[in-house]
Amino acid sequence: MAAGRDTAYGEYTTLQLQLDKRTRDTELLIQKRQAFLKTKEKVKTNISKTFQNIREVLDLKEQSLISHIERRAQSELEALDAFIASEQHEAARREERFQDLVNDLQRNDASSVACDIEKFTKELRLNDLKPLPKLPFIDAKSHDEDVTDCVTKLRVCSVRFVEDNVPSSQLVNKVLVLFDDDPRDCNIKDITVVGGEMYVVIMTDFANRRVKALCGEGGDFPQRKDKLDMKHGPWGLTKISDFEVAATVPEEKKIVFIRIIDDMHVRRTVKTKKKYCGIASLEDGTFAVCCEDSPSVDILNMDGQWMKDLSKCYSSSFKAPTSMSVTSSGNLAVADAVFKCVMIINRDGELLTTKPSTADRLKSAVAVSCDASGHVFVVDNVESSVVMVSEDQSSAVSCDIANGKVDTPTAIGLDSRGHLYVTDGKFLNVFKITY
Repeated sequence: MAAGRDTAYGEYTTLQLQLDKRTRDTELLIQKRQAFLKTKEKVKTNISKTFQNIREVLDLKEQSLISHIERRAQSELEALDAFIASEQHEAARREERFQDLVNDLQRNDASSVACDIEKFTKELRLNDLKPLPKLPFIDAKSHDEDVTDCVTKLRVCSVRFVEDNVPSSQLVNKVLVLFDDDPRDCNIKDITVVGGEMYVVIMTDFANRRVKALCGEGGDFPQRKDKLDMKHGPWGLTKISDFEVAATVPEEKKIVFIRIIDDMHVRRTVKTKKKYCGIASLEDGTFAVCCEDSPSVDILNMDGQWMKDLSKCYSSSFKAPTSMSVTSSGNLAVADAVFKCVMIINRDGELLTTKPSTADRLKSAVAVSCDASGHVFVVDNVESSVVMVSEDQSSAVSCDIANGKVDTPTAIGLDSRGHLYVTDGKFLNVFKITY
């Protein structure tokens, strides 16, 4: 009996602890709700202040224009009134003088008429008459359409609902990706990371027609820089193994397999039928590739042979696919430069969802990468942001992982530890970021 009571008391104690924790969690939720309400009111107040400032600026502009018109019109009218008054005075004087000359003519004989007409002209100064001034004209062209268009495009502020457990990011390291012998500024299209303790950050430099490698060990990089020159610019990258990557070369319609560790070299090349740009390795040993030139997403085997068109039944879903990645659930994330979002499709080509949501639409979507935790990272090089969203269809929450760390991001990749590698097209750096 005693043992039974002890067991019962033990279970009761466990339940009591669970109930207490639940109560504390509920109280914390209530506190968060109160804080949420305060934040909402604060945001509303700040928005009202912002628009009030805009209204004040518009009012000042209105008064300034009206005052300008009044001052300019007053100046023009004063000059015109002065001319009219002077002309009226001169006309009265001429009339009086003309009458005196007519009286003189009547007192003299007709033989002096010709002489008197010349006298009239000279006395009345008819040859010195000034031209009448032109009336001022005010251009009253309306700019309503321009103003409406301006207000429509005006980004006064943006509002996002962000979960309070969104991870914060931290800049770990940055390295210059411009090599000493690069003939022109870099244009990094894709980036991936291979290796274990000795790892290599691989990038495709489209402008310099090179595949570049930054080799590091532990937490530091680079300890060594390597490059592989190509005839045309490489674009997409995907990891094949810890020692090998595959890169697309759109202009040559081919995929090259590159050995990375020790000595960079092309191990083999396969031809394709399209100018593929983005590429992603699949678990079954095939590739998912996308083509911007003729918008499509295809499945190829390791020999570059076409196997399946994922956009055949959903061709309207793509306009300019440029980058792609495999999600944690095995679906495909495709960045579309025209729709400015990432489209999540399954292996049958069915469109599951778009990221970010329509309400959070980006200014651009030039690159995408996915981690093992269900996060999708989208590069917006116009807004200088790297937006992290959840692959989950029901989630619309997003946050900026770059958070002002990168100026013009162009490509993004992840290593096995979940670290982000983001290239900056303006300062020509690759940033290593934790989140």
